[in-house]
Amino acid sequence: MILLAYSLACTDPNAGVHDSKQSYFGDDGGGGDGGSESDSDTDTDADSDADSDGDSDTDSDSDTDTTPSFDCKGTPVPEPPFEARNLSNSVTSEDIAIDNKGYIVGSDRANLYRSDTDGNSDLMFPNVVNPQMLVVLPNDDILMYNENGELVKITADKDEYTVYAPTYLPYGAADPDGVVYATFPNFWKGKSDGKSHIVRIDPSTDSYEEILDWEDDYPWGITFNEDHTALYVSVVQNFDAWMKEASRIWKVELDPDGYPAGDPELYVTLDEGAIMTEGLAVDQCGNLYVSLSSRIFRVAKGGKTYELLWDSADLGLMGRAASGLQFGRGGEGGTDPNKLYAGCPYAKEAVEIDVGIGTVLPW
Repeated sequence: MILLAYSLACTDPNAGVHDSKQSYFGDDGGGGDGGSESDSDTDTDADSDADSDGDSDTDSDSDTDTTPSFDCKGTPVPEPPFEARNLSNSVTSEDIAIDNKGYIVGSDRANLYRSDTDGNSDLMFPNVVNPQMLVVLPNDDILMYNENGELVKITADKDEYTVYAPTYLPYGAADPDGVVYATFPNFWKGKSDGKSHIVRIDPSTDSYEEILDWEDDYPWGITFNEDHTALYVSVVQNFDAWMKEASRIWKVELDPDGYPAGDPELYVTLDEGAIMTEGLAVDQCGNLYVSLSSRIFRVAKGGKTYELLWDSADLGLMGRAASGLQFGRGGEGGTDPNKLYAGCPYAKEAVEIDVGIGTVLPW
């Protein structure tokens, strides 16, 4: 079981927009990509002005802005503060998933439940052994990591079997083909080759590949960018998501076959204290949503600036109130595509935040 340090939720003394610190990103002075992100503006933020790949082309995004913005072409992004609520009787824990009918999938650390936004929850599957990663697939199967060190598939007709073991997968995300990418923080060194990895799982064949050796601390949260051509990965410093430094998020570009196209590049450092970053989600404009225990931040595309979106104290929640993050999907489960949903490991009920913009759904 993952037991994390209990801390009081508090309001941000520097609430509002923050500039990322130049010292975190080396000599380029931009957001964490080091000036190599694919949407090249002619500005000085992390969107690269010129390609760094040695060719003479320029990137496809021809923005000429000089100020980081959360908006994208034709799409204004609403500003905080946002309306939020606890979803009574919903069930969540470490991670949270939204299924294809818009229901929230989560656990009480013992059993797996499906919850709607009107206060109704149904038992989906018993005795799931404190699941961490939860990913719902296009065919309604679920990939889940449990505390026994097993990657388990629960099929839509409620069959269960182990895909791979031993491993440790706290978070994962699926691409449009249903291929799952997950973090494997190898705290114990005895598993696999002793290294931490980014893992690629193809549920159609149940293949499990360690596709990237991870050398910066331990990979933890993971999600895709808005067009599923790159991964964002947060890190922790030790087991139980222990932190001694500010939280960092890295970007991993993917090639057309879905494998790393180069080394991870530092995307953003959240100068908000030594707090673990868990849930990650991305909206249609490429903004990155980040849960830091009791608060959720939004990072502008390019990584140069970020702002506080939500503080658990506003709902009277204490401690680790936001772990996994997902946008809603619509459907009979009631989750809204323009709202963000957070798992709450302590209160066990999901939080719904009306951010007013949606994501690019993978299918």
